[in-house]
Amino acid sequence: MGILNRMTQWKSKANISDESDMNSLGSVKLGLFSYPVLMAADVLLYNATHVPVGLDQSQHLELTREVAQAFNKSIKKEYFKIPKTLLAPTSKILSLKTPSKKMSKSDKDELSKIFISEDEKAIRKKINKATTDSIEGKITYDPIERPGVSNLINMVSAIERESIETVTNKVEDFSKKELKDYVATVLVKELEEPRRKYEELMKDPEHIQKLSEIGRDQARAIASKNIKKIYELVGML
Repeated sequence: MGILNRMTQWKSKANISDESDMNSLGSVKLGLFSYPVLMAADVLLYNATHVPVGLDQSQHLELTREVAQAFNKSIKKEYFKIPKTLLAPTSKILSLKTPSKKMSKSDKDELSKIFISEDEKAIRKKINKATTDSIEGKITYDPIERPGVSNLINMVSAIERESIETVTNKVEDFSKKELKDYVATVLVKELEEPRRKYEELMKDPEHIQKLSEIGRDQARAIASKNIKKIYELVGML
């Protein structure tokens, strides 16, 4: 409970800024609060060595390592490998409408997020309606004072594999409309092939089912072997 209570992600998703607000804390669902435990179980069940995550999930990997070390200590054997965190090379992408929180597929506001299945018209519409700011002059990267504009720069940086500084220098003389047009063009080009593949796969549900079953069987083989060994180590077999 103590470790979970220090996690920031569930507080962010539950919109809690003041921990003295007992009504807000009391409304947090157990699934959200205890999610890091489930994540730890998922990682350790496969005895993973490296886990790619976004910056907002790095705290959860710290818990996973603590659980692994505690288990190893309790059985006096180094069974679990201590998983290393592999952070994404770019910053997390934020909501198009509320750039104080990350972009999420579960967000009720359809204009806040972009899916790979969306066409050019939908993408341009959402980017054009994205929140920016009223600051005049050059386009600058400032996540604190200009989160909306900085979020758009982050998107280009992630797609073009260029540094924030390089992208900012490229767009600094753009108007906000020109910046949005540029971001939309980059996104449309990047998502064109994934969207084509998505549409192709959706036309063949039997193939998707087959791939799902193959993945399931491969995962189950690894998990079954590990869980049996874990049961043996704790005396349940």
